Amino acid sequence: MGSWTSQVTDLPLALAQMRCEKGDWAGNLARTAELMAQAQATGCAVIVFPEASLSGYADYRRFPAAAQPLDSPLVQAAVALTARYGISASFGLLEPNAGDSRPLVTQILAAGGRVLGVYRKVHIVDEDVELFSVALAMPVFDLPVAGATIPCALAICSDSDRPDLFAAFARQGARIVFHSAAPGLYGRRTDAAGWQAGYDWYRGHLAHHLGMAAQANHLPIAVAAQTGATVDEDFPGGSCVFGPDGTLLLAAPDWSETLLITTVAV
Repeated sequence: MGSWTSQVTDLPLALAQMRCEKGDWAGNLARTAELMAQAQATGCAVIVFPEASLSGYADYRRFPAAAQPLDSPLVQAAVALTARYGISASFGLLEPNAGDSRPLVTQILAAGGRVLGVYRKVHIVDEDVELFSVALAMPVFDLPVAGATIPCALAICSDSDRPDLFAAFARQGARIVFHSAAPGLYGRRTDAAGWQAGYDWYRGHLAHHLGMAAQANHLPIAVAAQTGATVDEDFPGGSCVFGPDGTLLLAAPDWSETLLITTVAV
């Protein structure tokens, strides 16, 4: 790792609450580029995308091409967008796992057209064990921002239920966690009341788990969540930011697609 700044830095960031169709790399890449351009135009230094934002949160048995290796042209096209738009980004995808038919759930941190770090989900809920592989590493990465280097970590969806993960990030010096999520809902949403119920559920889940993790480790946590109806599953949004005291600093107002813009002191 490089030399980390010990001074408080204001980090302008964007959180993409977006619909990510399963297996639609082309469509998701196009929407990713649009959001990166919008975030860059507002002066953001980094944009956080949801879990599996590029591949969709897909069952590999139904969408075998959804999982892509890190050196694939599709992944490299996403990484190249960070140079094109001059903004760092955390992208989500499914990644093939050598020796296991189940893919890894992966988040990439990229800047300037290169990969800065790769994190793979460490906590797979019981209902998804047959679909995704578990990883073990809990790394912290250097994020260059305006002449400073900020140590940061990535986390993914149900990792929120692992307080030891956030404690490990804090011990390694992380100053912020970018948390990407795709919290699938049980049953399809057919009206506003149904969407509101899903949104309220996930907001409450995050407030309990990530609010506590932020406070316990004095660590800001910024969440970007999938939202909307995909081919076979709905997602409720719930993107938000928790301050280092666990206070909710910013939240998407509802389940609609949106780009949240904020500045976090790290």
